Amino acid sequence: MPLGWYLGSHLFVRTTLIEVALGFEAVDGDAQGGTALLSGAVQGADEFHFGQGDAELVETDDGRIILRFSDFSILNGPDLHVYLSPNADGYTDGAVDLGALKATDGSFSYEVPPDVDFSEVRSVVIWCVPFGVQFAHAPLLAPSD
Repeated sequence: MPLGWYLGSHLFVRTTLIEVALGFEAVDGDAQGGTALLSGAVQGADEFHFGQGDAELVETDDGRIILRFSDFSILNGPDLHVYLSPNADGYTDGAVDLGALKATDGSFSYEVPPDVDFSEVRSVVIWCVPFGVQFAHAPLLAPSD
């Protein structure tokens, strides 16, 4: 029974977070300002592991790189993490872990460590750490692409 709850309860638990990224000002819950470097639409890995919303890498006016999720929603799961991957199709060796997923729904941000070369980033990935399963990803393109 406890194992069943651990594995299944995440499917029913939803959390919402609306936050403004550091270095941005809020306009109707969305971050405004900075320079968009890469962006893409979040898509689920399959019909069960759904995901939607927008992901964007933005350089703030003070030079930090921020990953911003907007209008985001995903199926919950155990120990989901956010990765920046050099593979446009999702998780691969060399992906950088930005930490635990903050919420299943909303608009929120992650600060990208300064040693990450954003020119090598091809996607944002939501990954289930204990089971090694991709829940969703967003292939990233430059604004002019």
